[in-house]
Amino acid sequence: MMRLTLRTLLAYLDDTLGAADSRLMGQKVAENTAAQELAERIKKLVRRRGLSAPPFAADGGPNDPTIMAAYLSDTLHGDKVAQFEQACLDSDVLLAEVAACHQILTIVLSQPVRVPQTARRRMYALVKGRESIPNRAPNPDIAPVGGMLAEETFEVDHDDADMALLLGMSAYSQTDSWGRRLTKIAAASVLAACAMVAVWLALPTLRSTVQQQETVYALAPVPTPATVVTPPPASHPDTPDPLPNANVPPDGNAPAVVPPNAPKNNPQPPMIPKERPKMDIGRIPQPPQANRVMAGRLAQPTALLLHRIGDETDWQRVGPTDMTITTTESVMAPPGAKGTVVLDTGVEIELWGNLPELLPSPLLWSSVVFHDPYEGFAADLTVRAGRIYIKTDKPDGAKVRLRFGGSEIWDVTLLDPTADVAFEVITSPNPGAAEEPAPITAGLAVVGGKVSVKTRFQEFPKIEKNNIISWDSKRRGTEGIQKLPDEGTAYFARFQTYPDPTPARAALGAVDRFNKRLTDPTRVKVVFAEALTETGAPSLDSVTAARIAVLTQAAMGEFPALVDAVEDVNRSYVREAAVFGLRAALAVHPNAAAKFRALLIEKARLTEEQADTVLRLLRGLTDLEKKSPMMHDQLLTLMSSNKVAVRELAFMTLLNEVDQESRSNRALASFDAGGPDQAREPVVRAWKRRIEELKKKATADPKAATPPPPAAPKP
Repeated sequence: MMRLTLRTLLAYLDDTLGAADSRLMGQKVAENTAAQELAERIKKLVRRRGLSAPPFAADGGPNDPTIMAAYLSDTLHGDKVAQFEQACLDSDVLLAEVAACHQILTIVLSQPVRVPQTARRRMYALVKGRESIPNRAPNPDIAPVGGMLAEETFEVDHDDADMALLLGMSAYSQTDSWGRRLTKIAAASVLAACAMVAVWLALPTLRSTVQQQETVYALAPVPTPATVVTPPPASHPDTPDPLPNANVPPDGNAPAVVPPNAPKNNPQPPMIPKERPKMDIGRIPQPPQANRVMAGRLAQPTALLLHRIGDETDWQRVGPTDMTITTTESVMAPPGAKGTVVLDTGVEIELWGNLPELLPSPLLWSSVVFHDPYEGFAADLTVRAGRIYIKTDKPDGAKVRLRFGGSEIWDVTLLDPTADVAFEVITSPNPGAAEEPAPITAGLAVVGGKVSVKTRFQEFPKIEKNNIISWDSKRRGTEGIQKLPDEGTAYFARFQTYPDPTPARAALGAVDRFNKRLTDPTRVKVVFAEALTETGAPSLDSVTAARIAVLTQAAMGEFPALVDAVEDVNRSYVREAAVFGLRAALAVHPNAAAKFRALLIEKARLTEEQADTVLRLLRGLTDLEKKSPMMHDQLLTLMSSNKVAVRELAFMTLLNEVDQESRSNRALASFDAGGPDQAREPVVRAWKRRIEELKKKATADPKAATPPPPAAPKP
């Protein structure tokens, strides 16, 4: 039985399956929501402009053209097929390349190609040797390639049938003699003379016909304003009256008129197009309403929330005097801050900011945009990043529309007043591929009560407490209902149990101090910038405040300040916070990579190659690059760069992605990218020895050099 795989899905989309297989595959796709989402993703990628080709690699990996050709020709080994398809699902560039190549091969192999004899002779005349005999007929025993039709005859002296295929080329072959050319010219002259004689003989008949028509029109009465002319009734109101026919007999019985292009006798029945099962592609996303009205109010006057209109204006604080929230404006809870917005419809939306000291998670800030809800909905909002909590005080519950991931829409119905929902969106960097959009994951966990959810392709009528549904833009689409483990229940709890009380207490105190200093709603940017200019000996409170200030600047998209932070010579904790915040900011903010790259060149005086290296390391390494000795050597070289940002990112990549065991090694983990050369060189030498050990380990264990296929991430 045919299985639903990426290859069979491509064959179904390109209509290369038989009638029975096509019907079976259509039923499988209609029953599988992940396949429907993948089919829609393939169609979008193939039509997407500006998507580059995958980088060339001859290492037997997914970017190796030999592997792709073997996959398309169905000769790839079964174990490698699963790895290759998983790589395609993880990469938009690779998936688009496979789909486009499959479409091209489908067209080439299904449409016949006939090479004109004259063109074949000209091509053979370009080379020397026996194979250059232009008049030699092709071997009819050779199987046609690429759908090419075999020639019915190979008489090289009669190539008139090929003339229509030459598309403007000369009708005379280079092998024609002058005698043959003169014969053709004489024959054409005789035909032209015969045509002129026929036209001359037909002139008297044409002249008499024209004279008769002129006489008829001259005798016809000319209507005057006082004369009412009633046209004869027509068979159809939209059909014009036929012109007079001079060949109609006086009795009015006209002979049957046959269109000139109509076939005289066609015993073949008309061709009926092959039926194909219809695939449900999901509902069309309904755009949000663009009108700006009041949406709700901030519930706590002391809560720290920011808002702005558009993406280019400065962020301002909500309150403490004006606590209203309007639609079409962005609302953000900065890192570590939390605040609840009570909508006029009775729905409460809590924006939940986070810090690594509070919860070890890629969550940092929460950003949403409220919209004027459509009829039947109590709330309509776009979740750009972070986590929010949703509940209502209405006895009958409420219906909320959540937008995320560009075009995804989930309609969440709170079935009773006890329903409480946690929803989060995380956009992570895309390792190795600058052209592809950043992968997005989303999850909806029921903290209390019961809810129902309707996605674009699925409907979950009842989701109970401590259950979750998740979504992934790269691999699986929407996952079904899953039970939260104990650690998952603690992860989505509103009130966290902090892993280390000391840094958590310092982080909460720093957030509270920022909250008290923001008395003027317009000085948000200034207050967080001032925290980085304080002098004195570093303490736990000052270090924590500086880290929070850098992460908040990343949340606000203040890339000029982030360039200064990642190039800070004196404070390693500022550089580390800048790297952590930049990885999230470059994935969330639109056109962030181009803006940051330009600032690295103009403000930090990096070369274009160094700027590209910084962006490349901020996106992270792929699984193959983490095991690549060549990448290890490059990172070791970058640790001696003349730019602080390059040295810092090379060191953090080695420590956090290549060799995490070295974190506990003081000789390897004590690298200070802003320190003097004599302080950095011993650590660089230690890393050189460590990299040689990693190379020997990879050589002794070949499996260690080849990473396993990526597993599906847990929700």
